[in-house]
Order: sequence, then C-alpha cells, then structure tokens
Amino acid sequence: MINDPQTALNAISGKPVRPDVVQGLKAASEKTGVSFDFLVAEATRESGLNPNAKAPTTSARGLFQFTSQTWLEVFKANGAKYGQSDLAKKIKRGEDGTLEVADGQTRKTILGLRQDPEMSALMAAEYAVANEKRLESRLGREVGPSDLYLAHFLGPNGAARFIDASAKSPDQAAAKLMPAAARHNHSVFFEGSRPRTVAAVYGQVKASIDGTIQKLEANRAVASAEPATAQPVPDSQKLAAARAEAAERRETARQALASQLTVPTGPSLALATSSSGAESESPLFGGGTPRVSLPMPPPLPRQPEAQATNPGALENLMRRVRLSFLG
Repeated sequence: MINDPQTALNAISGKPVRPDVVQGLKAASEKTGVSFDFLVAEATRESGLNPNAKAPTTSARGLFQFTSQTWLEVFKANGAKYGQSDLAKKIKRGEDGTLEVADGQTRKTILGLRQDPEMSALMAAEYAVANEKRLESRLGREVGPSDLYLAHFLGPNGAARFIDASAKSPDQAAAKLMPAAARHNHSVFFEGSRPRTVAAVYGQVKASIDGTIQKLEANRAVASAEPATAQPVPDSQKLAAARAEAAERRETARQALASQLTVPTGPSLALATSSSGAESESPLFGGGTPRVSLPMPPPLPRQPEAQATNPGALENLMRRVRLSFLG
C-alpha cells in the first residue's frame, strides 16, 4: 500500500530507502511539528535520502547535508532538547565568530551525528522553524516550502536576498548573486557552462521541493481511495464461528427429520415387546439413535360408579340364603 511511509519513500527515491531513515523522518516530524512531507522533500533534494552522503567540495555530510559550521550552530542551540546537553555544551564560539570544540574526539562525535538519520532530521526541522521566523520577518509575508529550503541551502540571510531578487531582478545571473554557493554547487547555478538566472534556479527549487510534496500527497489520495484490506481473523474467532455454524447445521437437520416423521395412532400404537419385557428398538431408526417420544393413547371412557349397597337389604339377602340351606 502506497500510503505506507516506507513504500512511499521507496517510490520517491526510486530505490529502497533505509528503514531507520523513514523512522527518523517520522520521529522528527512528530517531535517538532514540522511537516513530514517537507522533511522528505528537503532530504530528497539534499542527499537522495542517503544518510551517508558526502559533498565532494564542502564539509557537508548526512541526510540534510549540513556543513560543519551550520551543524555546530544548530546543534548548540537545540541538542539539549533531545538528550545531547553534554555535547551541546562543548561547542564554543571563538573570537572570530566561528564555532569550535576544544577536544578533537568530542568534535568528531558531534559532527558524526549528522549521519544519524533521526538526529539529522531533528536538527533540520529545528533549523526550518527558526528560519521560517527569520524569513517572514525579513520578507514581510508567509513563506512556503521552497523558501524554507532556500534558507537551508543558502542560510537565512542568503535566502532572503535570493527571494527578494527573484521578485525584483529575476533575469540576473544567480551565480553572480551567490558566488560562494555557486562555486560549490555548479549543477544548480549553471546549465553546462551557461549560468542560470535567479528565476531559473528558483523555478528549479520549486519544481523539486513542491513536486516531491505533491507526489506524497497524491500517493496518500490514491491509498485513501483503495478498499481497506481485510484484517486477519484470530484463530479463536475462527474456531468459535466454526462451532456456531456446526451447531446451526445440526439443529436444521434435526428439525427437518422431525418434520418428516409420521407417528401412527390408535391400536397399532403399542410397541413390540421383547421376550425380556423390554421395549425393542423402533424399526424406523438404526441402533443407537434416540427414539422420538410417542404420544400417549387416549384415555378409556369413564364408567359410572356403582351405587352404594343398602346394609339392611344385604342382611335380608343373607338370611334367605341360610334358610334355603336349612330347607
């Protein structure tokens, strides 16, 4: 089912995505309130959903391609929220404004967390929340997913300049506006050797970010229209249903048999008796089959009771009998 996040991300990526990447993106969205679809779109554009991605020309690493300085800044501000307060405290700002960690091994550990899918997604979400406020303050309007991605890609100040230029001078060369970013991201700012305009780069970003979000939304719409898959019935429920069905069949058979039975009445009602005096099995049924109770014969007509004999008459009768014997 395409509505399953794992299946959806596999479809977006065009290849299997690591399960911990899917879970990390989901967890980050749930914990920060940042859209899951936006995080997927951003990670897809930055790394192709590969948590081990490394940029060849910069220090960018991980699912969201954080450079070392940007990661240290975001981790210092938000690491404690997610159980990393001890490491976050190790990050200090130097006199030149850069962020450093005194101990080399600790610095390596902190920067290594960029390749942890959930931690990387959490920091990307927190960065997006902060950048949304900064951009809206600079631009004086609500910002969309593509604007937030540009803040991740160019930094909030660079994104504000770029978005402003897309409205005021969209035909100027994007590489001229953002020379440092252009040096490290040639394919974004140039088409072969020809520089892209600000409008062209902005359009490319919108097609990528908004396009991924629309694909995810379309996949969910298709999944919601599909009939729900029947859930497997537990064995205990299957057994109870089978027993009930068997009982119903037995009752139906019993009623059918009873309705077909014709019981004789009158003189032929008497059952045959064996030599031992016990009732024999009815020839209608096989051995071991319970007999059907037969109705009792009608009662005999009630005879009128004899009238009570007069004691005096009886005594006279006896006297006559004795006299007849005496002669």
